[in-house]
Amino acid sequence: MIGVRRRFLFLYIMAAVSTVTVTLRFTSRSTQGGSELNAEILRQDSATDTESHHYLDVPLPQHRDAPKPDVDELMTEIPVISSTPETNITWLNFFEYIEEAAGCKSLKTFGGVKYGRSRIIDGEKAVCLDANVAPTPGSCTVLSFGINNEWSFDDAMEEYGCKVYAFDPSMRRRAHLRRHKIHFQPWGLGGATGQVTFRNNKTPIIGQVYTYRDVLKKINESNSVIDYLKIDIEGSEVDFFNNVLSDDVELLANVKQIGMEIHPGRSTTSRDKIWSQIRQLRSLHFLQVFSQPNLVARSPYEFYNKTVSCCYEILWVNEKFL
Repeated sequence: MIGVRRRFLFLYIMAAVSTVTVTLRFTSRSTQGGSELNAEILRQDSATDTESHHYLDVPLPQHRDAPKPDVDELMTEIPVISSTPETNITWLNFFEYIEEAAGCKSLKTFGGVKYGRSRIIDGEKAVCLDANVAPTPGSCTVLSFGINNEWSFDDAMEEYGCKVYAFDPSMRRRAHLRRHKIHFQPWGLGGATGQVTFRNNKTPIIGQVYTYRDVLKKINESNSVIDYLKIDIEGSEVDFFNNVLSDDVELLANVKQIGMEIHPGRSTTSRDKIWSQIRQLRSLHFLQVFSQPNLVARSPYEFYNKTVSCCYEILWVNEKFL
């Protein structure tokens, strides 16, 4: 009887030791996996506002339906606003989206001058001439923000037959009438009305900036149809969008076309802001009909094995006028 009890006690102790061993091993593996995941998250967070080459080590998923675990954990899902809203993609598809354009049968560029000694044309803007959205010669209105003493687009739109309002607070020019129908004002477009310090050739300039609503009031065009809204304001388009999409979204209903240079740069923060704003614009029935990288910027870079640019020329058309 004593022998049986000793044998039972020995088996009980061995079972307990095995349980402890298995538990410790399992805990060790879990802790190690958690450390690896935390390290991956910290590395991604540290690269949030840096150039893309800091995070190119993160592998790109081979298939959208079955992404690799580490990438899937680290990237935020953003819904595509399209005819299939159930589709979800990551913001890595930002460049694919802004480089796609369709929906205008008759596109024409207005303005543009040679850049230096190169064959590159700078300053030209695409305009859709399809029925119902094309500016009507003799009765069209153009707002042009960002001139930098390069008037080719504004001159071309005046010759086409439009009244043009041109704005730039950095040119050290007073309000004046250029030619017959180009009204220049030394104002900027921004997210709030007030004075802002600009730098022109490293020289600080204090200029006046207005919200889009305030600009329309000052030129007495608040209730007018704006045939073409040109915005080339070197990154401040984000502030314009922040304001108009949050507070004055109804003003966009009267805009037929928006021609804009966007500046996503290499910052993930900038890309996220512009990505969100473009999606909002799409939800307001603005169709992207033209897209082209800015060749003058000459700053392409590799983003997940894709050559992209810091700046893009985009044209949106308000589908409500089609």
